[in-house]
Amino acid sequence: MKNLLIGTALLTFAGISNGAPTVYTDEALYLADLAKLGYSAVHESFEDDLVWADSRNSISNPGNTPSVVSQAIVWTSNYTENNIATGTVGGTAPDGSYAIYSLPHGMTTDSGLYCDSAEDPNIPIECFQNDGLKVASESGGILYAFGGRFDSNTGIPKITFLLDGVDINANDTDNIDNWQREGDVADNWSFVGVIDEAGFLSAEVRELTGKDFQQVLLFSDDFTLAVDDGSPPPPLPAGSLQFSATGFSVAESGATVSVTVTRTDGSAGAVTVDYASSDGSATAGSDYIATAGTLDFADGVNSQSFNVPILDDTLFEGDETFNLNLSNVTGGANLGTQTTATVTIIEDDPPPPAGSLQFSAAAFSVAEGGASVTVSVMRSGGSAGTVTVDYASADGSATAGSDYTATAGTLDFVDGVTSQSFSVAILDDGLFEGDEDFSLSLANVSGGASLGTPAIADVTITDDDPPPLQDSNGDGLADADAIALGLDPADPDGDTDNDGMSDVLEVGVDVNNPLDGDVDGVIDALEPGTDAADAMIASGLPLATGGSVAITTATGETLSAVSAAAATGGPAGINFPFGVLSYTTSSAVGGSVPVQMAFSADLPANLALYKVDHAGVYRELPASLWTRVSPRRVDLTLIDGDPQTDLDGAVDASIEDPVAPAEVVPLADSSGGGGGGGGCLMNTAAQEDPTLPLLTLAALVYMSRRRLIGFY
Repeated sequence: MKNLLIGTALLTFAGISNGAPTVYTDEALYLADLAKLGYSAVHESFEDDLVWADSRNSISNPGNTPSVVSQAIVWTSNYTENNIATGTVGGTAPDGSYAIYSLPHGMTTDSGLYCDSAEDPNIPIECFQNDGLKVASESGGILYAFGGRFDSNTGIPKITFLLDGVDINANDTDNIDNWQREGDVADNWSFVGVIDEAGFLSAEVRELTGKDFQQVLLFSDDFTLAVDDGSPPPPLPAGSLQFSATGFSVAESGATVSVTVTRTDGSAGAVTVDYASSDGSATAGSDYIATAGTLDFADGVNSQSFNVPILDDTLFEGDETFNLNLSNVTGGANLGTQTTATVTIIEDDPPPPAGSLQFSAAAFSVAEGGASVTVSVMRSGGSAGTVTVDYASADGSATAGSDYTATAGTLDFVDGVTSQSFSVAILDDGLFEGDEDFSLSLANVSGGASLGTPAIADVTITDDDPPPLQDSNGDGLADADAIALGLDPADPDGDTDNDGMSDVLEVGVDVNNPLDGDVDGVIDALEPGTDAADAMIASGLPLATGGSVAITTATGETLSAVSAAAATGGPAGINFPFGVLSYTTSSAVGGSVPVQMAFSADLPANLALYKVDHAGVYRELPASLWTRVSPRRVDLTLIDGDPQTDLDGAVDASIEDPVAPAEVVPLADSSGGGGGGGGCLMNTAAQEDPTLPLLTLAALVYMSRRRLIGFY
């Protein structure tokens, strides 16, 4: 077995050679190569005080120790007449506290060379060069390695190694590079070592720099030595086999891909390894040819390769992969870390088109009563790969939120898909609005596709609500109904028979059963003149405040200018829940006429009746002129020409009677006094203007001459 006396080192690997010594300046490689060669390591750092006690001295106080034997290695100076010493070196030693050095020539009187007169030109050069160390096996055994750390006291020293007295660099110091000490003594250390598998009996290190009367002291520490102890050396390693890379690549049109297997950490002997392929995304037989075999590595061979044939199928499939695997190592080798590899076949065929995206039609339609409309988007001109497109709606004549629900989103087309669709919700408002439309648009195509035509589509919402009936003269009776009854839909007054009562009142609430008061087969709306018996009743008159009223005058008399309106500007504390009812009834000249009003809702308990003139003045009608017959009926007595009941006050066989049924609300009396109802209540303006009664009378006379459109 070869034992090592070892110190740490910093090495540069030059490669182990069976024929010549190998020099190192990199410690890691030096130690690694010793391990590969089977050398075990023992450390020597000059720290054992028992062994090195006699060598503890200094340059200024030299001892007398020609040699030291430690761990079966003899340490001497280059010159037997000089001493060897260990001690501190003024800085930090690489290992422990001590370093070894040989004393410079002339520093002792025992030296055969006396070099005290440094500037004497006759002093030989040996006074300044070749200081160093020499080692040998105590038993005369063979050494195989020698290396350690070195520094000097000055300058930029150079060293060389001698094995068995032969300079391994032939004095060519480029092989053992010089190093520069940039600080104090012993602060910067460099490693130099040598391995010689042929072996040697002694090793010597010399400093070559000292000259021109300059003495250079060479310090050394932390050595590694290997010596043969007589046992056979261990076998050299066969190494590890692995792929040279984790992956390989080849173009699909390439004929083959070459794959390399390397042999590291030894190459002794013949070894073999099996290899085989397996499918990944690539398929054997269509993308590549399945491959298996055995690689042979002869002794010393550290690389082999094999080929895998590639098949070009001209189809675009994208990049594909298959796998390679190593197994079954022989010859003492082992599998390394990279026993699998991936081969990528790079696609070089042009990709098929992704296609263009567009609406399936430029226009779509849906009935307003339909819940939604489905819109299709087509992909044409190719369908390779996954593509997307955004869609969104925008108002036209249709309005989002009332006619349809605004819509936006993204359609996804996976590889090979050529059609997708989305829906837009339609809102039915029940109103006739005619056909309306909104638009849809496509944008933001991805995945290599393009935007086709049409990229904008129109959606028409077909109105399915019935159109409103036309009423040309606005009299409340549809043209179609008027024509069916033989009435004139274009009559400006809406009074075909010109009898002072509008067609819509004389027809009644049911156009399919128009009123015929005298049951003579002619509907009231077509019987002109005041002699028509059916003109005495205005039934179902709609009130502005809601509900309805039927007004009946005396038999033989006629009603005209019948209308209903809201009450405005009335006196304080009075409510008018039925608004103002206006009508004119015929009468005998200066005669009285009873009028009956029947309401669809109960009258107020504290009922009062007011007359309202054309100036908006309210006058309460005396209770002696009206009677509450039932909760919903009131009878009045009107007198032609009586200002209390006839608005115009004229004796002319016509009584104009605007009446406002009222609810009297008690008012708070700020003066503390009470007030009574009845009498004439007028608005503030009427009370302040003494001429108002005359103006009112004139207005009543004027209105009595007018024939207003009546309705109920």
